[in-house]
Amino acid sequence: MKRIILILSATAVLSCACSQKQEKTEPVIPSDLTIERTGLNILRLLWTAEGESYDVTAVERSFEGGGYELLTELPTGVCVYQDRTVTEDGNYSYRVYTVSGGVPGEFAEASYYFEKLPAPADCTCGMTSDGLLISWTDCCVGEEGYIVERKYRDGDFETWKYLDADTEQVTDGTVTTGTYGYRVMAYSGTERSEAATCSYEAFSAPEVTAGTLQTSWYMLSLPFTVTEDGGRECEAGICWSETSDPTVDDYVYTYPEPLSSGSASFGNAVGLSQGKTYFLRAWARNESGIVYSDAVSGRMDAEPGPFTPQWSRVDYPEFPENIEFYRTTTSVTGRNVNAWYLKADLSAGNIELRTVKADALTTPYDLVKSGFFDTEVYAIVNGGYFGGTQSYSYVLDRGVQKAAQISSLTRTKSYAVTRGAFGVTEDGTASVRWLYSTKNMAYTSPLPIYDGGPRLTPTEDFPSAREDWDVWSAIGGAPVILYDGKLCFDYLTTPSGYYKSNYELLQSDIFGPSVRPPRTAIGRTANGEIIIMTVDGRGAGGSQGVTLDELARLMKGVGCTEALNLDGGGSTALCVTDDAVLVNSPSDGSERRVLSFVALVAK
Repeated sequence: MKRIILILSATAVLSCACSQKQEKTEPVIPSDLTIERTGLNILRLLWTAEGESYDVTAVERSFEGGGYELLTELPTGVCVYQDRTVTEDGNYSYRVYTVSGGVPGEFAEASYYFEKLPAPADCTCGMTSDGLLISWTDCCVGEEGYIVERKYRDGDFETWKYLDADTEQVTDGTVTTGTYGYRVMAYSGTERSEAATCSYEAFSAPEVTAGTLQTSWYMLSLPFTVTEDGGRECEAGICWSETSDPTVDDYVYTYPEPLSSGSASFGNAVGLSQGKTYFLRAWARNESGIVYSDAVSGRMDAEPGPFTPQWSRVDYPEFPENIEFYRTTTSVTGRNVNAWYLKADLSAGNIELRTVKADALTTPYDLVKSGFFDTEVYAIVNGGYFGGTQSYSYVLDRGVQKAAQISSLTRTKSYAVTRGAFGVTEDGTASVRWLYSTKNMAYTSPLPIYDGGPRLTPTEDFPSAREDWDVWSAIGGAPVILYDGKLCFDYLTTPSGYYKSNYELLQSDIFGPSVRPPRTAIGRTANGEIIIMTVDGRGAGGSQGVTLDELARLMKGVGCTEALNLDGGGSTALCVTDDAVLVNSPSDGSERRVLSFVALVAK
């Protein structure tokens, strides 16, 4: 495609072309100066000069507003010049004048904006009976040809076609559903023009199938596969109700990320009632509508009942009446277990629950003997998780934050994470929450992440309404093992073997159906009493330890409705009275130096 720009001289336009030779009198004034592109690097100038009463015609050029330079002097009667030195993109200005007897005359002037490889114009995509027609306007002269690049969905552009020069359309006969993008560029050698672009979208309804329903005491989990996304990643999830055809207007779980054809995942139905039958369907939705899988039905497994072994009361004369201390040696699923628990009623106002962080790693015994508490100590136990001298668990001591809760963990990916915490108000009222870093990011449900799954981030309304937790002292741990009187986790796994409800991303030496290290836990009863429990394991003192669900059942057996697992393993140690008498058998053989503690002290 050629472009011509005409600018006349300031003098009157002359209508005569180059004419027969006349006597030289004064310079002739050129007129009708035009510029046209005739090649990749060629601009041709045409003009009119009446008569031949001049010696030569001079042609000068300026680039991008710079000074004019003489390009050539042409013989009398020549009214055309081809500038073959045009190489840079930009504005070229020319002026042409005649010279007679050494005297230059007035000039004609014209400009041309030059692009070596101008981009194609008006690029469009439209479906025809032969396929998708991509068309454009050829704006180049002398190009070697055109390159067409194509991409599908969110992929990268890849070279699709090389086309001849002056081509202005091509048909893609492979287009079905999805999003297609095209880029068209003129080329010469290794040089490319800017790209002209167009895109095309076509969709159909998705398809989704449900897998085999998984059941536990905590939830019903339905695997599903988006067998066809209809051309674009779509929303998908599960829905459930007590009727046979649940829809997304009933209870619904939406997978946190869009899914494409072949994507397999699962949805968890939680908060269900024991003994009821529920119907579940997978669903998928895009611009063409929503589809459902066939319905499946199932019931939650019976929740394991509480363990209620024979507990023996252990009396210490130093204890006030509202602290009771018990121990047991019992069998838990065929294994010998030694366990202890304290029950404290803080409502009388004579006892305080302290949650503290030491200045350095120390044992419960050494912390008590250091005079840290400056009051009578009735019992002390290890607190939250730590590494080196850094606390990974939240510590709030009498309204002063001593350590933030860990807010991200790296497993197969780096995840934001909420972890459990147990706290009391200044009057001793206890509660459990999931924290994202601090108590002003507290939630009544955990961030529902699992190892290998999508990344999620807590917000004002997710995973529940955010609150500023009203507590005076608090200790973090993981996981929460009882909430609203129920076990709030299970051991269902993904196809990759990761636990579906390990929302607090506990490592494999803590979380699992056969993992039984020593344990430490804290909880509250329906009456508001505080329970602190330790269970020995790893053979120490002949005790074989308990799994997290067994720990929850022990806590439930002594009346807890909410409970939190604290750091355990070699850290588990319980000391009582101001003499810091160690009552359990730590698996390390002696008390481990730790960073945070929970204590019952005189108020």
